[in-house]
Amino acid sequence: MILFDINSILKRVPRIIMAFFLIDVGLCIAYIIDNLIGQPYSATTRLLNLDGESSISTWYSSMQLFCVFILSALYCYHKFKGKDKLSILIFLPIIFLLMSIDESVQIHEGLGNISDILFPSGSREGTNFYRTGIWMFVFGLPFLALFVGFVNSLKRLVYSSLPSLKKLMIGMVIMLTGALGFEFVSNFINDNYIYIEVVFEEGLEMIGVTVMFWAVYEMVLDFIPDFDTIKI
Repeated sequence: MILFDINSILKRVPRIIMAFFLIDVGLCIAYIIDNLIGQPYSATTRLLNLDGESSISTWYSSMQLFCVFILSALYCYHKFKGKDKLSILIFLPIIFLLMSIDESVQIHEGLGNISDILFPSGSREGTNFYRTGIWMFVFGLPFLALFVGFVNSLKRLVYSSLPSLKKLMIGMVIMLTGALGFEFVSNFINDNYIYIEVVFEEGLEMIGVTVMFWAVYEMVLDFIPDFDTIKI
């Protein structure tokens, strides 16, 4: 009975979404294996490092967000094609474009370093936030609050896509649980086990973006019903 339920759920997941989920999990497994075997090859470790700047996962995460940008921009175009008045919906693809850029050029890390001036000593060294600083509170939580308010303001505009809008919000919460929650926790984890925290942090970020991609994919289907016939 359980197997039947799982199969019925899997059948409702589009192939392209399933492919993204498999890549999300696969990158996490590859990172774990590399750590468990002692990271024997520096080149491989660099490519598989979920927390690295020049790794496959960084490139992949940036491309994930760019795909969300493309589909949300396509949705906005079809939703308001032929209308003279601009809508706040235009900010949806802009948000994901900026997030994609940030994933590649590490903007929030730079802002995090700047926010260190808010510590009494002007530095995170010797504090409980020696790994991450306090960017999660200064930038992360305000961003989440603004995004929640923004999505709520879209309900009237995208009434036919409310289930997808809810899925978009769920995806963002999953992503920020990794980006904010587990990054916060990393300040209190022993160096020997930090890679486990990284798996949860980066894994949830990738899975969250995949859920958001799924949401905008469904939104596009409102205007392009044959979109889901595209084969991988």
